[in-house]
Amino acid sequence: MIEKLNGDDAIKKYLESVINKSAYMWKGIIPAKYTKVDFLNSTPPTENIETDNQRGVFFNIPRHFIEQEIVAVENLIGGECTNHIVYPPMSIMKWHTNSNNPGLRTYYTYGVKESIFRYIDKNGNIIDDYDNKGWTVRRFKVDQENLLWHTIWSEGTRFAFGFNETTNLS
Repeated sequence: MIEKLNGDDAIKKYLESVINKSAYMWKGIIPAKYTKVDFLNSTPPTENIETDNQRGVFFNIPRHFIEQEIVAVENLIGGECTNHIVYPPMSIMKWHTNSNNPGLRTYYTYGVKESIFRYIDKNGNIIDDYDNKGWTVRRFKVDQENLLWHTIWSEGTRFAFGFNETTNLS
């Protein structure tokens, strides 16, 4: 189950610092070429097998460059950072499950244009969950028994910061 949260203002402040600190890396980013129509027409995998070619278009903000802020957030959230990525405009992350790293996942995402978090719910329905303008915070359980297939599309530059709690999984 996907849960949308308000998020912690202190965490948002640290992550805004990451966005501002890394601005020179992504300001001139070249848009990808995935339209919303391309995204909406994409189909989920027919088998519950994840492959490396399912990743999409995005890049990591180097951890060493943002270590202080990420460690501060890890301490506040009580878990490890699983990713700190930037999506160029008109980009996607293809269908995936994150099942190789189980736990309770919390994502803080930031964007100013339309972005969609699409997933398959427990009944097999495809759900399009639109990001807020500004911050969106989602939490969901990642495990190998109940795969949560999901994909993301973004019209504008989108930042995503994932944190994984390996405790409190109930």
